[in-house]
Amino acid sequence: MKTEGITKQFPGTLALDNVAFTLHRGELHGLVGENGAGKSTFVKILSGVYQKDAGKIWLNGQHFNPRNILHCSQNGISIIYQESAIVPDLTVAENIFLNELTSYGRLYLRWGNLNTGAKKWMAELGVHIDPKVRAGTLHAGQQKVVELIKAVSTNPIILILDEITANLDAEEEDLVFRTVRKFIDQKAVSVIYISHRMREIFNQCQQVTVFKDGRVVGQKKVCDTSMDEVSSLMVGRELKEKGYYRKEQQPGKEDKPLEAGNTPALEVRGLTREGSYKNISFEVHRGEILGIGGLSDAGQQDIAATLYGDMRADSGKIFLNGNETQIRSPSEALANGIGFLPRNRDQEGLILVHAISNNICLPILNQLSLLGGTINFNLKKKISEKYFQRLNIKAPHIETPCISLSGGNRQKVVFAKLIASEVGTMILNHPTMGVDVGAKQEFYALMEEFTKRRLSIIMISDELPELIGMSDRIVIMRSGQIAHITNPGEQLKEEQLVRYMLK
Repeated sequence: MKTEGITKQFPGTLALDNVAFTLHRGELHGLVGENGAGKSTFVKILSGVYQKDAGKIWLNGQHFNPRNILHCSQNGISIIYQESAIVPDLTVAENIFLNELTSYGRLYLRWGNLNTGAKKWMAELGVHIDPKVRAGTLHAGQQKVVELIKAVSTNPIILILDEITANLDAEEEDLVFRTVRKFIDQKAVSVIYISHRMREIFNQCQQVTVFKDGRVVGQKKVCDTSMDEVSSLMVGRELKEKGYYRKEQQPGKEDKPLEAGNTPALEVRGLTREGSYKNISFEVHRGEILGIGGLSDAGQQDIAATLYGDMRADSGKIFLNGNETQIRSPSEALANGIGFLPRNRDQEGLILVHAISNNICLPILNQLSLLGGTINFNLKKKISEKYFQRLNIKAPHIETPCISLSGGNRQKVVFAKLIASEVGTMILNHPTMGVDVGAKQEFYALMEEFTKRRLSIIMISDELPELIGMSDRIVIMRSGQIAHITNPGEQLKEEQLVRYMLK
């Protein structure tokens, strides 16, 4: 595939400006850029979701003008998005062949043929999933593999993957990439891969194209460039990976030991939930970032849900500022000064069809209410504008619907919503998931600002450099239990963290 001069204008925004791009057969080609740089708009034009305003596209040497998604699929172009396209109540086999079920019977489905067809595709790719189970019962990585098999079952020549690992942990990510590699090796499929994870780009891709402000500012072989160079191209200034983390932003600074007798902002003792976690005890102090890490299903997600009142423990105690507290719902957690940033921003953090302003002010509607239950719209606008500007959200205005924002800007809205709540303890569940390197730096600076204001942060993350670089102490989970808690100032390497997770 080759493109020249691709241009796309939205009201008030030049989304793409004269984009040239080349994709070779059997190549895994990474697209990177800051949120709103034009990557997703570009692939949506290639897959028929949007229509270009100008430019040319060639497919296998022939001029090609994508009309819609079906037209692209018929011509061998398939796309998979970050957001799940799985129908949870249908079986795996039904999901794989959802667009061609009529070929398996118009009045009655020939279940035997349907399941056999799904097994055949999975056997070719070395995937072991029961085609008869409901897709909604699978974990996120398996669901994404089912989407991949569905896309490849149409025999595409180009597969576009838009941030598909953003909501996956390390094990699920590995499963997805093993499947993608088999597609490339067995079918000579060409893959365009959008990601903010530099390590993925440099570990998986042969070529990388860098977008900035709707233009291509670099296209290089991965072996001929570096993470630092690509990051600098993305943000237009020198920006090193190691500089994203607070400990390395302040070289020579020693971690302060926790003061003896200092009452923790939040403490849990002996927290247990059958089948999820057992005998969990830790505390987080004011001005501290407590990191929590572990392999998938190690229990950290359920612990976060318990602290935010979305799940009940069977036994154990929770203390806030030294006082035992019952947290039975998210509203109780918020009333007690505990805020939560969810891992899945689209499903749990935002009302996508609502405006940015509505989402930012959603947790504080009671503070905006006038007599008679009406909303003080002037105050709502003032608060929304404040955080819209503070987090540098890229959108025309605060009344822009969140569904039209890029993934990173959606994450900024969720952050703004949390900050507007003015809580004392923040639980950040994968706070930088699916955001670009520049936005990561902004989020890290915000977290550092929160600690200086004596707020306490619990940060759950799968990114080991993030855990090591941002945390004062780290709780390492293994099989629902605490494997190790680091001491302030304890220097751990990634290999040591992994050993605790696996030991």
